[in-house]
Amino acid sequence: MLQLLKRLQAASALLVLDEIDKVGEGKQNGNLLDGILPLLTPDAARYFDTYLECPVDLSGMSYIATANDLSGMRRTHAALLDRFRVYTMPSPRREDLPVLVHGVLAEICAERGVDEAWVAPLTGEELGLVEHHWRGRSVRGVRRLVEAVLAGREALATRM
Repeated sequence: MLQLLKRLQAASALLVLDEIDKVGEGKQNGNLLDGILPLLTPDAARYFDTYLECPVDLSGMSYIATANDLSGMRRTHAALLDRFRVYTMPSPRREDLPVLVHGVLAEICAERGVDEAWVAPLTGEELGLVEHHWRGRSVRGVRRLVEAVLAGREALATRM
């Protein structure tokens, strides 16, 4: 955290811990979840850095963590979860697919530097294919399917 603050030349920063439920449970070289626990309390203003061997003020740090499944963390790191406000997002459903596909298509266009106006939305048949092959839960799966549809369009496009 100190390196982040130094690099930003700021007294505050936001640290995003993406998919915190995937952190390894080994303790041989320390454990991220055990190490971050004392930083999530009001006492972070008086955190003692063992490497610098002096107290440091990390009270300006904010944390957001994402997770796909909290069941393992509830068993092994319940104290850590108590320090976060937990918001549960429902898994996407089949009826959500049109909105998901539209968002994924917009994201792909932005990544490719193409204006959305130049890319036709998925046809009913294409959307049906995405729905047929989507196994549920994962937005990544929706993205892979939309990319496959776009690749099929490009392969079948007539060239002059």
